Amino acid sequence: MKDKNMSPNSSTSTFISDTNHLKAQFLADMELAGLASASRRTYLDAVEQLIKYTWCSPAELTESQVSHYLLERHRQNPAKGTFKVVRFALRFFFHLYQCDQCGKKVYVYHACRNRHCPACHRDQIRTWLQQRTAELLPCDYFHVTVTIPETLRGVFRSHQKQMYSLLMKTASESLIQLADDPKHLGGRVGILAVLHTWTSNLTYHPHVHMLVTGGGVNGEGQWVSCKPGYLVPVKALSRLIRGKVAARLKKADPDLYRTVDPATWSTDWVVHSLHYGQGKDVVRQYLARYVFRIAITNHRLISMDQTHVTFRYKDRKGGRWVTSRIEGGEFIRRFLQHVLPKGFHKVRYYGIWHSSNRTHVSTLAGAIGLAAILSGRPLIKTENDGPAVAAKPLKCPHCGSSELVLLEKLPRPRSRSP
Repeated sequence: MKDKNMSPNSSTSTFISDTNHLKAQFLADMELAGLASASRRTYLDAVEQLIKYTWCSPAELTESQVSHYLLERHRQNPAKGTFKVVRFALRFFFHLYQCDQCGKKVYVYHACRNRHCPACHRDQIRTWLQQRTAELLPCDYFHVTVTIPETLRGVFRSHQKQMYSLLMKTASESLIQLADDPKHLGGRVGILAVLHTWTSNLTYHPHVHMLVTGGGVNGEGQWVSCKPGYLVPVKALSRLIRGKVAARLKKADPDLYRTVDPATWSTDWVVHSLHYGQGKDVVRQYLARYVFRIAITNHRLISMDQTHVTFRYKDRKGGRWVTSRIEGGEFIRRFLQHVLPKGFHKVRYYGIWHSSNRTHVSTLAGAIGLAAILSGRPLIKTENDGPAVAAKPLKCPHCGSSELVLLEKLPRPRSRSP
């Protein structure tokens, strides 16, 4: 692998100094990933040993070179975990493609695995959605959104973890309370709640999206379907959520409660309920659209220079796309206000979809199907006959062609749920 005519000591140090920018990026990526200093040192040592053996930048390594190196290390009877360390370290680098149309090289970086990254999670999304759709029921579904008033946004911004959890828990429990009432449904529904904090132009706008089953389980363990196109009264839901948030905040943090504008507790909170459709295909569309959405994606970024960033967003009122050019610092400020607190779960399950009830999902699905047959209603098809999210081909950023040829490939990290 190495050039035997080169001086190992001097040439290695020269080579490493020539790739200082890559080393600095490597260290920064590991720090961003939250690795401890000892782990960062271990992974850096592993990459430097690989560089010395192959005399090749990790950004230019082929899979064959990595395999040869690992085989050589195996012959040396290395310490336990050596191979795992090397492969984990290499996940921080990238794949190299070449466009068949324009001939330019295209670098595709490994996932940074940050849930706010606009470029990550495509494969993880497909896997996660396929797992979730296996748990769904063949019934109607509703999309319910709950938005806090503008007078409460300052409190949410300064106490994010506390207030986000309060909103998600209160909105879900309020909906379950109304659905449990025989006047409306008389059954325990299933809820998948997702927190969003943005509008399309990146302003701060906390709200919760909830996917709700169009039916529930009553006290006798039987499935009860909702009325056509109707779940619960939204005005009653709005007032109930508002009252519960006020009472819980006042009890948990009286000082914080007193900082809230009193008009917040008399203003109508915006709540929408929409019949979303039937079956798993509808739910897959919902999950793909809301669960994995982040504040901005790469396709909305138009250009960037030394001082400004230009991006596009959709004006909901006008129903058209608008281009915005703002200073780089302002763009970063807008984006970072949507980075969720560490450890916060933005996707939560309530009611019959709570983890404690998931073992009953298959039984419920059978019961719903039997009830449909006995009542003469058509049974909603639930076959998962397509991928949860279509795999989009990579495109050349220079000419737009999708004819990219993989030149070099490095090992990828294991997938993890979002």
